Amino acid sequence: MSERVAIPLLATALAVLCGAACDQECDCPDCGGGGGDGGVTCDSQPAACADLGDDAAQHFGCCFEGTVYWCDGDALESVDCEYGGHECGYSAADDYMDCI
Repeated sequence: MSERVAIPLLATALAVLCGAACDQECDCPDCGGGGGDGGVTCDSQPAACADLGDDAAQHFGCCFEGTVYWCDGDALESVDCEYGGHECGYSAADDYMDCI
């Protein structure tokens, strides 16, 4: 698994991403989904990168049942956060979904 590198997202891309997850425009930490301090939850367990949406959404990731999913290029990656004693949520330090 490759290391994720934070990529600043445009505010509009973040608002669209959160809007899809929260049914409103908001900053992801305030959305309240995904566990932790908020974030984006997946509608279902992703099977491919296309399930996460566009490139920004694929990098940003989402949480489903305690696991964080994101894409590294065309490869769908995941980490079971609960296995490590963490929860899946928004990492403000990294600006993407992660185990926190």
